[in-house]
Parts: sequence; structure tokens; C-alpha cells
Amino acid sequence: MRKLIYTLSLVGGLLSASTLHAQGIFSTAELSRSSRSISMGGITSVSGPNAFSIYENASAVAFSDKKLEAGAMYTPWAKQSTRDMSRDNLLIDAAAYYSLDEENKLLLGAGYFAPGGNDLFQMDPSGNFIGDRVKPKYLSVQAGYARRLSSAWGVSAVLDYAYWNPGITGTAHAIGIDLGVTYRLFWKPENGYLDIALKAAGWGVAIADEGDYKLSGLLAVGALWHKPFGENHRLNLEAEAGYRCMDESALRAAVGCEYSYRDFLFVRCGYSYTDLYSSLNSYGTVGAGVRVLSRVQLDFSYLLAKGESPFKDTYAIGFCVLF
Repeated sequence: MRKLIYTLSLVGGLLSASTLHAQGIFSTAELSRSSRSISMGGITSVSGPNAFSIYENASAVAFSDKKLEAGAMYTPWAKQSTRDMSRDNLLIDAAAYYSLDEENKLLLGAGYFAPGGNDLFQMDPSGNFIGDRVKPKYLSVQAGYARRLSSAWGVSAVLDYAYWNPGITGTAHAIGIDLGVTYRLFWKPENGYLDIALKAAGWGVAIADEGDYKLSGLLAVGALWHKPFGENHRLNLEAEAGYRCMDESALRAAVGCEYSYRDFLFVRCGYSYTDLYSSLNSYGTVGAGVRVLSRVQLDFSYLLAKGESPFKDTYAIGFCVLF
């Protein structure tokens, strides 16, 4: 019975969402954990410096000219997987980076994921309730360091700790490391620059009371072309290809585009593809952002998934401050 309750408690999000399925609960390297990233196809191997870079490729922060960025994001991730159920999945992330100087940056992050679904309770073999509602939860903490080695090279390392509690006995812990490197090729100012980035994420060990948990072991390469058009218009084109090695082997690819006007208005779109489990886990993405007083930015993203996809109607809301 305990095993049955454990299985049912995952139905609201973990099994259907696929990126956090039973044996791969520590596959956080695959989660899109910022609204901007989600709206650009979920690309994480390459991006411009931002508050959520610790969840993407932290080496991008090495090129930042800002002192501090901090933000938070909310999403009912894989919303369709909990359709007509009591609660949506809940994913909340917070992250920040701080520039010690022009070359050295520190990064921090923390995340909380609560699978949705219907209310479930522990029962004894006779069918009697013997405890409170089952409340599975997933917690993660990240700390990282990024350094700019030269005008063209940035590197980073992030230490991850994660904790999974299915709501009954059988908790699990994991420690992993993410490594990133970004190479920036400069052209004339009017032509912008090209970033080429590599990322190895979700490599480490998991220790569980029961069950066999693994980290994902993700390898990915990405490219970003930043192109200004005059003083007011900018375009970012991004592409990514990756392979999940250790848990459930799978290919992943994504493309994304972002247009910005005077660093005030942002419009984004993208597409995410994976051969993990089903074509229903591939989807299009759109999003927008607005920056107020050059210090506060609000972002929104939405997934354009097929009718039976667990990601249909999923959205994300993000907030960050810049100094």
C-alpha cells in the first residue's frame, strides 16, 4: 500500500512531467528555471548574463557589467498533468549573482517543487487513514563561482544539493556539480558578438533510503548571436543541442529568439524538442518582458504544447532587480 500511495502521489506531476520522473527526480539540469529561458525554448547552455544564470550556464555571468541581479520565478510546471485535480504542480525558484569585481562573480540559487494532484492520505492494510495528507516536496540549493579569464573566455562551477521527500518514508539526497565555459567572439560594435558555450550539468551522486535514484548527467552546447540594430533595437538568436547520459538517455535541441527595444520591452519565442518518452514533450514557446526604471524587470512565458501534452497551458512569471 505504501508503494501504491507513493506512485499515486507522483501522478500529479512527476511521471507526466517527465523531467522529474520517479527515477530521475534529481534531473534539475533539464528544468527551465527562469521565465526568460522558458520563453526561448528552454535553452540553458547559453544565454546572456541574468539573475537566473546559475540554473543555465553560470559562465555567462563572467561577462556581466552589473554589480548585482536577483530574481524569483513561479510556474505551475506541466500544468496539463494535473488537469481536473485538486492542485497544480508548484515550482518556485530564486537566484542571484554578485560581482566581486570585473573578473570574479558569486552565484546563489534555491528552488522548491511540490507535485500537484488530488489529496492522498496514508492508509493501513485495512484501508484506515493513519496520517495527514501526503505532501511530496523537492528542495534544492545551489552555490557557484564564475570567472572571466580574458576578454573572450568565461568559466564557472556550480555545486548543487537536492532533497526529495515523497511524503512518506524513503527520502533521498543528491550532490552534483555543473561546469560551464563560454567563448565570446567580438566583431565590430555594429555587428555585435557571438557566444559559444559548453555545459555539463547534473553530474554527481544520489543517496536514497529506498529506491535507485540517479542524476541526469547532461552535456550541452549552445550558441548565441547578439546583434544590435542602431541604438534602440537588439536581437538575440540562440540554439542548443544536448544529450542526457546517466538517467534516461535522450537527445534535446532548442532554438530561441529575443527582440528588445531600448532594453525596455522584450519579445521572445522558441521551440524545444526532446525524444524523451514522447513527442508530446516537445513544444513551442512565447514570452514577453518589460523593464521599469532600468532596475526592475517583469517576465512572462507560455508553452504552446499539443493537446495531450503535460505542458499544455503551462506558464511562468518572473521578477528580477538589477543594479
